[in-house]
Amino acid sequence: MSNKTEKLSPLPTPGDFLFLIIMLVLMVTLPNYLFNDASTGWHLALGDYVLEHGRVPFQDFISYTFAGKPWIAFYWLADVFISLANKIAGTNGIALLIATTIASIFLAIYGRCRQSGCHLLVSLVLVFAGIIASTMHWLARPHIITFVGIYLFATTLEDYWRQRISFKKALLILVPTMLVWVNSHPGFIFGFAQSGIYLAATCLFFLLGKEGSGKSLRELLILIAAMAAVTLINPYGLALHANVAGYLKQSTITNYVDEYLSPVFHGSIQTGSLEFVFFTLALGLAFSRKQPSLPLFLSVAAFAHLALSATRNIPLFIIVALPCIGELLANISFSGKQADYLQKMSLSIDKQESLCRLHILPILTVVIFAILAIGAQPLFGKSVLSCGFDPQKVPTKTLQCIRKLPANEGFNYVNWGGYIYYEGHVPVYIDDRSSFYGEDFYLQYAKIVWLEPGWKEILKQKKINWILFPKNDPVSERLLTEPDWRILCQDEASYVFERVTK
Repeated sequence: MSNKTEKLSPLPTPGDFLFLIIMLVLMVTLPNYLFNDASTGWHLALGDYVLEHGRVPFQDFISYTFAGKPWIAFYWLADVFISLANKIAGTNGIALLIATTIASIFLAIYGRCRQSGCHLLVSLVLVFAGIIASTMHWLARPHIITFVGIYLFATTLEDYWRQRISFKKALLILVPTMLVWVNSHPGFIFGFAQSGIYLAATCLFFLLGKEGSGKSLRELLILIAAMAAVTLINPYGLALHANVAGYLKQSTITNYVDEYLSPVFHGSIQTGSLEFVFFTLALGLAFSRKQPSLPLFLSVAAFAHLALSATRNIPLFIIVALPCIGELLANISFSGKQADYLQKMSLSIDKQESLCRLHILPILTVVIFAILAIGAQPLFGKSVLSCGFDPQKVPTKTLQCIRKLPANEGFNYVNWGGYIYYEGHVPVYIDDRSSFYGEDFYLQYAKIVWLEPGWKEILKQKKINWILFPKNDPVSERLLTEPDWRILCQDEASYVFERVTK
């Protein structure tokens, strides 16, 4: 009986404190961080549409340039979650949903490192470095669902490979995950890639005559077939798959989007942390007595390539690599004067973590923030939570101005498009749904914002009579000098320019 009571110990673990730190940073210290990308606006608009109409849209309703054009809104389910959080607690609710998801993933990664035998200090340093490296793509957008999917597939497939869990359990975890994933983000294709790596490794072992590989081969084929079947359970059917294929093929546009570019290693704390993670991976592979399974090694290598190809993939690499590195470094031991102390401390924490199953601190943290977010009442005259869009980075007062102007005569900054529609209820010229607008339209937009020869003629041809752009953008700086344009209104972040002679 006492043994059972010990297992329900409410004491927090170091991982629980990592969870708390992430929550405090995202909810209190940097309350606008998750909203640095204004495209959250069109995701909110899509989620609201589904909730209000009881169905997904099949045609565009956000732009005036392509109004009524067929649209495969493959983010719809994740956007419903975001919209519900917003309806319950405003942007504080959205921040709480996203922050809790991110913090939970890293709590799980820390726990996995510790379960593999990785030393307390090594686990903390490793996970903390991974947290910092991945922050560059922490945003209130549906790709957070892909973070969850990548973690569940990476850990479940590896546990199945090592026979820690049964095939039935793997099936019960991964198939429902795929069902949610396919209706939330095109990143669901990663789940098939991860499964394919384990299938390929199994095929190799089968050809080499390894015992039991035939059964594993059949089971993995069943798993992939079941996942493929549930991807058809979406409002668009096979049209969604064709649309995702087109999304993955686009290249010209992504060459100019920061998150699709390779990381630049010039002293930033995020890329420095990424370098540290790569260093620990190389150290573990070189010196550890334990070696990763073949499919895990191939998975880590594949995601390492993706991380070096585009900054948006860095969190995915971190999620796959950290548990592997933790296992590789599990046999590291400390020596020297402080070795005994560190060993005793680690053994003490090891015992505590083995008894803690409730994670009371993370639960209380979420409950308290939920109460504060839903209540949203100022404390001593000051708002306790103020998560949301930064008025110094997105238009606020100027939205009131453009509501009075003809929507189909406007031109806007691409990343503000969805936000303008959501907050200003104004159909926009463009937003960052690149796969929807297509390369030709995006490149024409680029010609204008890069002020290339002919940009004025394009604006006239399109009958653009007002422009909403950031204050510090070259377009705004140029329009300030153009006699045909004048400032109609402005706020902290933006100008609205009006054509003088129409």
